[in-house]
Amino acid sequence: MAGFVKIPMFARFQILTACAQLKIPVSIVAVETPETVSAATRRFLTESRAKVWRNAHALDRARRAGDAEYAATLAELERLCAARLRDLAAPGQVLLRLARRGFGVLLPGA
Repeated sequence: MAGFVKIPMFARFQILTACAQLKIPVSIVAVETPETVSAATRRFLTESRAKVWRNAHALDRARRAGDAEYAATLAELERLCAARLRDLAAPGQVLLRLARRGFGVLLPGA
C-alpha cells in the first residue's frame, strides 16, 4: 500500500488487547479503513486491466502463430491462474498478499 494509516491510540490499544487475548501475532494484523480499501481497489483494478490486455495481446500473437502455440500459451495462462487462486485462497491477509505480489497473472513475454 502507499503508506501507513494513523490509528487513534485507543483503537491501537483495543487491537493489541484483542490480539493478545486471541494469541494472534500483531505483525499480521491489518487495520483496513475505507480510504485504504478504496486506494487498494483502484490500484488493483488498474493493474488487473493492464495485465488482461497484455495477456490478450499475447494470446492473439499465439493464435496467429498456430494452433499448437495458442494451445500451449492458453495452458500456461490456465496454470498461472490456478497457482494464483491457490495463493489467494490460502489463510491470511489477502490484501497484504495482493499489495506484495500484485493482482492477477501475466504471461511470460506479455
